[in-house]
Amino acid sequence: MEKFDFNRIKGETDTLIGQRKFIQATNKLEEVLEKFPGKPEIYFLLGEVYQHIDVEASIRSYQKGLSFDGNNIFINISLGFLYFNRKEYGNAEKHLRAIWVEDPTNIRLLTALGKIYKAWKQYEKATKYFLIGELLEPNNSFALYGLADTYRGMGDYKNALKYWLRFHELEPRNKVALTRIGDCYARLGDYE
Repeated sequence: MEKFDFNRIKGETDTLIGQRKFIQATNKLEEVLEKFPGKPEIYFLLGEVYQHIDVEASIRSYQKGLSFDGNNIFINISLGFLYFNRKEYGNAEKHLRAIWVEDPTNIRLLTALGKIYKAWKQYEKATKYFLIGELLEPNNSFALYGLADTYRGMGDYKNALKYWLRFHELEPRNKVALTRIGDCYARLGDYE
């Protein structure tokens, strides 16, 4: 009897994705599912492949995987970000918050949740997640950018400037930051 070896299967799938052989990858994973039905890890990999060719099939694969293991972190993260990229923030929030409870120091999740709340103009909640991310990793450019942009959205140009300047130290060539820094100085009446 063949042993289930996720790392080998993932490696083969990643190779096929890298070669843009998506149909071959899905066929291979379907064969694996026949041998090992009900493995959420395979539905995760199918979802990853389908993101390149059929987003709806990707969602169905992730959801099928969650039907076997609703707490699968990899599936919830991937599904959450897929929904986020589609601007389906309610669905994204549901999946990402579920994982954040399990992994409260995950910077990627914190900044994604911050972005969702910023998109909804729930600036206080957005600030909370970005600040936690910044406290955990003070030089995280995503958290700093999120804080700067959220404070700007709130009209708090003093704090926006503080975080734009910190972001600019990390990414001095970022033109958005330079524009926002100038805007903050202008709004604060500081032209020196």
